[in-house]
Amino acid sequence: MPWKIVEEVNDSDSSVRHCVINDSDNSVEKCHTTHAEAENHMKALYAAMEKKEYGANWRLFIEHEFVEPEQWIPYLPLPGELKHKKYGDVSFTLEKANRLVDGFKQGIYQSRIPIDAEHQTKLSGAVGWITDMRVNDNGSVDALTEWTDRGIKLLANKRFRYMSPEFYPLWIDPFTEEVHKDVAVGAAITTRPYIKESYLRSLIATERGFEDLTDTLPAVVKTTNGDKYMELEMKVEEQTQAFVDLQDRFTAAEAARAESEARSVKLTEALDASNARIAKMEQTAQVRRFTDLVESDKRWYGETASHLKVLRSFAETFGEESEEFAEYVQQQQALAEQLHTSELFKEYGHSRQSQKRTAAEELDVKARQLQAERTGLSYAQAYTEVLTQNPGLYNRHVKGE
Repeated sequence: MPWKIVEEVNDSDSSVRHCVINDSDNSVEKCHTTHAEAENHMKALYAAMEKKEYGANWRLFIEHEFVEPEQWIPYLPLPGELKHKKYGDVSFTLEKANRLVDGFKQGIYQSRIPIDAEHQTKLSGAVGWITDMRVNDNGSVDALTEWTDRGIKLLANKRFRYMSPEFYPLWIDPFTEEVHKDVAVGAAITTRPYIKESYLRSLIATERGFEDLTDTLPAVVKTTNGDKYMELEMKVEEQTQAFVDLQDRFTAAEAARAESEARSVKLTEALDASNARIAKMEQTAQVRRFTDLVESDKRWYGETASHLKVLRSFAETFGEESEEFAEYVQQQQALAEQLHTSELFKEYGHSRQSQKRTAAEELDVKARQLQAERTGLSYAQAYTEVLTQNPGLYNRHVKGE
């Protein structure tokens, strides 16, 4: 690897610098404050080296008429040199062919690489898969192909007569940062040679060798049609790449939105669960508070559950600090006080020598009668209603009569 990252510690302030070092002579390219900045710098150096020595990833066009889908198809032409309008000087050697095939067999990039139409995998989908490669005796490279149903149909109509390999002269493994040369990443069937077939076949692999025949074109073609065609094709590729980039950004935005919505749902669920726990705790505390009121040392008359129901109703409707709530509590406490101090009130159904009923007894009888007449009415509710409807009887009861 030509470059490496070395950490240097400043003795004066213990700060750390991340320096990109040229491995050949240990010279410092540049130092950065973070490791990520140093990594980006090193990747930029590799990209510049790749562009300087090899150009971009190559997409070449080899004319090959597919009479019917073949298993072994041409991938790289015979060793040779050519001048290409887009990629400049292009050189193919037996060493590069062997390195590319060996790298594929080792699965450096992938064990299977896709074949698409016009180098637009996202638009065309895979029309086939390259599963093996071989270097022929003449130095050219063939690829073993598994065609998909879609690929078979596209080849059957004879629209696609050209084979375009795609490979990286330099490729950096994003996980190991190991640099590999001549890495095959895919291929395409295409209808668009760089130089139109009416004038010349674009890139021709023949027994005579790999030829660059652009010099045989008429001057007017080379200076007009050829340049305009190349310029137009490059613009089309730029627009296509811009569209692909836009699709990638949209996909990333959709994924971020979905992730944000998922987090929002989880937060809402957690908040609801927390509120439910708080409400349950508050309800438990309220039940204990009301129970302590009813079951004090001077216990309220009637069933505790009935009083709790009335107290909850008052609390929910008016609030525990309301006059209505306080009035009900005072009434029940006063009644409990009278029942506690009176020796005349006994359990309902007891025998008495005196035939005259006390006010407490009359209130009790009326309350039970009202409870019997109105289904679902608790004793406490009936007793409270009787007190409200009979103020004179209540006054007698307060006086102990």
